[in-house]
Amino acid sequence: MPTVSRPPWTSPSYRPDIDGLRAISVIAVILFHAFPENLRGGFIGVDVFFVISGYLIGGLITQELDAGTFSFQTFYARRIRRILPALVVVVLFALLVGWNSMFPPEFLQLGRHIAAATLFISNFALLSEVGYFDMEAHTKPLLHLWSLAIEEQFYLIWPLFAWTLRKQRLLFLFLTVGVAASSFSLSVTEADPSVAFYSPLTRVWELAIGVLAAQMPREVVDRWLNAGSSRQMLGVLGLTAIVVAAIMTDAGSFPGWWPLLPVLGAALVILVGPLSFTNRRILGSRPMVWIGKISYPLYLWHWPLFAYAWLAYGTKPPAEVRWMLLVVSFLCAWLTYVFVEKPIRFGASRLQPVPVLCGLMLILGLAGASIVSLHGLPDRSVALINRALAYDLRVPTDSRTSNGTCKAKYGIDTGDSFVCFVNSTSPRILVVGDSVSMAFYSAIHAHLLEERAAFVGAHSFNWARSACLTPHNLDRWMAGPETCQVVIRTVLDILAREASIEVVVIPTYSRNPFFTEEATLKAFHQKIEELGRKVVYVLSVPQFGNPPGGCRPRQLSLLGMDITRPGNIDSCRQLRSQLEPDLLRQRQVFQTLSKASAGSRLFDAFEPFCQAEECYQSDSLGPLYWSWAHINERGSSLVLRDFLPWVHAEVLSPEHPR
Repeated sequence: MPTVSRPPWTSPSYRPDIDGLRAISVIAVILFHAFPENLRGGFIGVDVFFVISGYLIGGLITQELDAGTFSFQTFYARRIRRILPALVVVVLFALLVGWNSMFPPEFLQLGRHIAAATLFISNFALLSEVGYFDMEAHTKPLLHLWSLAIEEQFYLIWPLFAWTLRKQRLLFLFLTVGVAASSFSLSVTEADPSVAFYSPLTRVWELAIGVLAAQMPREVVDRWLNAGSSRQMLGVLGLTAIVVAAIMTDAGSFPGWWPLLPVLGAALVILVGPLSFTNRRILGSRPMVWIGKISYPLYLWHWPLFAYAWLAYGTKPPAEVRWMLLVVSFLCAWLTYVFVEKPIRFGASRLQPVPVLCGLMLILGLAGASIVSLHGLPDRSVALINRALAYDLRVPTDSRTSNGTCKAKYGIDTGDSFVCFVNSTSPRILVVGDSVSMAFYSAIHAHLLEERAAFVGAHSFNWARSACLTPHNLDRWMAGPETCQVVIRTVLDILAREASIEVVVIPTYSRNPFFTEEATLKAFHQKIEELGRKVVYVLSVPQFGNPPGGCRPRQLSLLGMDITRPGNIDSCRQLRSQLEPDLLRQRQVFQTLSKASAGSRLFDAFEPFCQAEECYQSDSLGPLYWSWAHINERGSSLVLRDFLPWVHAEVLSPEHPR
C-alpha cells in the first residue's frame, strides 16, 4: 500500500520561524513591486530567499548523504514536485492573459520567456535582452522567474558536488567557503550591473552562505548562544539587518557590499534557532507562518498580476488597484497551495506526478517557441484592434540601428557601437547626437517627410562615460576609442568629405553631459565652422513624467465585454511650469553658442507640443512619444513640419531650392 509523504511541518525538525523568514522575504518583494517609492530596497527579499534555500536544501542533502539515504532520483523528483505544480499554473495563466492583451512584440517576448522558464534559463534570457532596446519590466510578466532559474541551476550542480565530497567533510567545507568568497568577489567587482544581477556566478555565494549555516552543528551553536543574552541579541540584530536593507538600499547599491546586510542577517536569524524571542514570537507567529507556507506561489502570482495591470492601464495602476492586486495575489497563492501544491507534493504517490509535470512543462515550452516562430501572432484580435497604438508605442529599432548606407557611401562601419544613416547622394543636413536626436530624425528616416539628410549619433549612455566629459584638447581627445569620440571624429570626417552638407543640427537630450558642457561644445562648434558649415541647436522636446501609453490605454475585452481601462490624464498632458526646468541648462548653453557666430541658429522643439499653460504627450490620434523623452514618428513629424521650412528659410542657402 503506498504511503503518503509527510508534510514538513509535521516533522520534529520543522522550524516555523523559517517559514516566518520566508514571509518577511516575500512581503518585502511584493511590497517593493507594488509600492517601490515606499520600499525601495524590497528586492533584497530574493537574497534572503537564496539563503533560506541554501540552508534547507543544502542541509537536507548533507543529512541524507550522512545517513546514506541520498538518491539523485529522489532529490530531483522532490524538486519537480516542489517547483513545477505552481509554476505550470502561473505560466499557463500568463500565456492565456498574454494572448488576449499583448501586442505582437510583447507576446513574442513572452513566448521567449515561457520557453526559457521551462528550461530554467530565464536569467540568461533576460540578460541577453539587456540594452537600449530592452522592453520595460512591466511588459515581462515572467521577469521574476530569473531567481527561480538561478536556484535550479545551483541545484543542478550542488548535489553532485556534495556527493563527490561526501567522505571529505573538511574539504567540502573549505571548497564551499571558497565558492562563496569567489562568487561574492565577482559580485562586488563585476562592472556590468546586469551581469552582477542575473549571473549565477555572482549569486552562488548567497546560496552557499545558507549551505554553510546548515553545516554548523546545532548543539555547538546552541551551547554558544545559551551563554548570556547572545541568542536574543543576535536574533534582533539579524532581523534588523534585513529590515534596514529593505528600507535603506536601492537599485544603485547593486552590485556592491550592501547585499551582505540581508544575507548575513538571514544567516543570523537562521542560526539563532527557534528559541530566540524574535523567531518564536514574530517569525513563528501563526500569520507569518501561514504567509511563509504560501510564499512560493505568492511570489509566482504577484508579478504577472502587476505586469498585466500595468499593460492594461498603460502606466502604473492606481494605488487602490495595486492594493487589490495584493489581495488577489494572496488569494491565488492560497488556492494554488491548497488545491495544487499540497495534493501533488504530499499525495499518495511520490513519482507518479513527475512525468506528468515534466510533460506539461514541455508543452508550455513548445507553445512559447511556437509564439516566437510565429512572430507574436499579429493576427490575434487584440493585436488587430490596437494596431495603430502598438505602432506608436513600439521600440523603434529601425531608426536606431545603422542600415548600411554610411558604409556604402563613406566606408564607415559602425558595428553595434553607434548609428549612421544617409538618404541622399548629396545630403544638405547632418543631424548629430543621441537617442533623442534619433527620435527627432525618425520621420525623415521613415520617409514621412522628405529631406536630403544624414545622421550620426550614439545612444545616450555613451555620452555619460567619464572619457566623454570635458576633453581638454579636442584633437587629441577625438583619437580615443570611446563611442562618443568615434562619433565626433566621424562627424568631422563626413563634413570634410561631403561638400553638399551645409548645416549640422544638434537636437540632443536636455541633460546630455557632453552637449551641455559649454567649453566642450564650443570646441566642437569651432571645428564645424572651420570646415565652413553652420550649426543649428535644437532645444529638447518636453520630457513628460508619465508613460505615453497611459493617455488612451489599449482596448481590451473579456467574454465580449469591454474592459478597457480609463485613461490617465497625467499621461496626456502636463503643466509647462513642471517641464521647463528640465531644459534650463541646455537652454543656457545652446542660447550662448547660437549667438556666438553669424552662422549659428537656435530652434525650439519644445513649443510644438505646448500651449500657453500645458504641454501634450498625445494628440487626437494617439501618443506622440514611444517612451520617456523620446518622440515617435508622428511626434517627429510634428516637430519637423515646423523645423524643415524654418531651416530652409533661415539657414540653408537659397541657391539650393527644396
